[in-house]
Amino acid sequence: MEDKRFKVVVTGFGPFQGVPVNESWLAVSALWEQNLPQQIKLITRELPVVYEIVHKQVEELWNEEKPDLMIHVGVSKNDSKISLEKQSFNTNYDLKDIKDQCPANQCCLPNSPETLSTKLDVEDLCIISNKIFSKRNLKAYCGPSADPGRYLCAYTYYMSLNKDSTKSLFVHVPSVETFSIHEMTVAIRSIIIQSLNQLYNANLEFD
Repeated sequence: MEDKRFKVVVTGFGPFQGVPVNESWLAVSALWEQNLPQQIKLITRELPVVYEIVHKQVEELWNEEKPDLMIHVGVSKNDSKISLEKQSFNTNYDLKDIKDQCPANQCCLPNSPETLSTKLDVEDLCIISNKIFSKRNLKAYCGPSADPGRYLCAYTYYMSLNKDSTKSLFVHVPSVETFSIHEMTVAIRSIIIQSLNQLYNANLEFD
């Protein structure tokens, strides 16, 4: 029997320099403890902070899972908000990964545009999440961002935007000293639901 649920892939990252425990993967893992609508089939994956492996695994996720929505989550320790990234970049990846490597020519995909943007309505996603925070008396805050950096986060996002910019998004979470893992997960949950509502008129409920 065909599974007609929305297939949602959510990735987080493993440890890297100065980040022995990555908040992004803690927040993504905690999605399994959330009561997601039954119309959603959740798939989570921890990505290593290694360009070559991420390149291969993101390709495989798109080709094998054929997701209805792809959300990547990373940590940005200095952020004061949960940032929903509008775009990503193809070049200038000169920061070395945990294997002391950069991508060839510091580039994600040769002969591709310098900038790719998500077609999802990021401002709307932020508004919905912030309403839920307010309703639940949580201190967290979501806001749009146009600069995902030039490291594995941006690299991963660019790959997915190149695959399908209509259903790809990157979310940067701050450190656990700023917001709790629970608050981060509440945000990711609301972003998943509202993204599906935007894309497919899914009419999914938040509570």
